[in-house]
Amino acid sequence: MTDPDHLRLAWEIGLGALVLWNLYVTVRLLLADAYCAPQKIAQLLLIWSLPAVGAVMVLSMMVVHSAARREHYEPGDGPPGMGSDVGHH
Repeated sequence: MTDPDHLRLAWEIGLGALVLWNLYVTVRLLLADAYCAPQKIAQLLLIWSLPAVGAVMVLSMMVVHSAARREHYEPGDGPPGMGSDVGHH
């Protein structure tokens, strides 16, 4: 391979990795039940308008939000939205 071929291959691998990363974060976002449709749309726009950076930002927000939900959950509490008397018999 000549140098231009190596450069082209490197770009193709990098672009492929970027697309796969954005797809991974997109799927995680779409499967998350913690966000309403407008929030998901805004985050999808961020992921795809700022490749890599947007995906890192959205995934970071998802991790922080998930940790905050776990922190506020107490054993014996019912699932969110089930009321406070669930599990206290």
